[in-house]
Amino acid sequence: MAKSPAFQFYPKDFLVDTVLLTAEEVGAYWLLCSQAWVGLRGCEQGYLPNNDKKLAVVCRISVTRWKSIKGTVLAFFELEDDLIYHGRLLRELNRQQARSRKAAESAACRWNESASENGCEPDANADANALRSVCSSSSSASASAKKSKSVPPSDFAEFWLAYPKKRGKQAALKAWKQTSSTRPPLPDLLSHLDVLAGSKEWRDDAGKYIPHPSSWLNAGGWDDEVAVAVKEAPYNPHVVL
Repeated sequence: MAKSPAFQFYPKDFLVDTVLLTAEEVGAYWLLCSQAWVGLRGCEQGYLPNNDKKLAVVCRISVTRWKSIKGTVLAFFELEDDLIYHGRLLRELNRQQARSRKAAESAACRWNESASENGCEPDANADANALRSVCSSSSSASASAKKSKSVPPSDFAEFWLAYPKKRGKQAALKAWKQTSSTRPPLPDLLSHLDVLAGSKEWRDDAGKYIPHPSSWLNAGGWDDEVAVAVKEAPYNPHVVL
């Protein structure tokens, strides 16, 4: 799939989010976002290595200067193992890729329908293409298998971004596939995660009691009830009941 050439930019949000940054920090932040979108050798598109030397090169400054501003700049990014990513940027990338896949599928369907209506074969060189496909299938099978393992489904990517504890991604992906027939629709799942993320249990001790995502999925955590503390209104003698 061709890489998306551009992403939407919201000037107001950008100015508000970076109002306390210096010009150098803003420049580094923008360069990291742009490089993550374009991609960097050795990393999946949307991610960058959590490596001071490489990030300093991306930002076009010395390692010493990078280390002096990295705390401020990386506050806008999430850490996943030895990689960093920008949550909003990655969600936009996943949306564009999903739209691109759907457009390609729709175009293929339209072509096949048109060819059938006109009494034509969808591919005049079908036999030759089939032969080429058989010859190349053995060599491409292993590469396809590796790619399918490394690139998770877009719905899972949305879940992974929303889940507050980034631990055991491959185990979480396995659990995600295994619970495909039992878990609720993605919007409902994300809404429940938002509620849990604000609960006292998940906020205590810097998220110490948040289960690993694979454990939460396997246990059907979307059915968990969240206790909401109800505060009594202070006594007001001027209120007539």
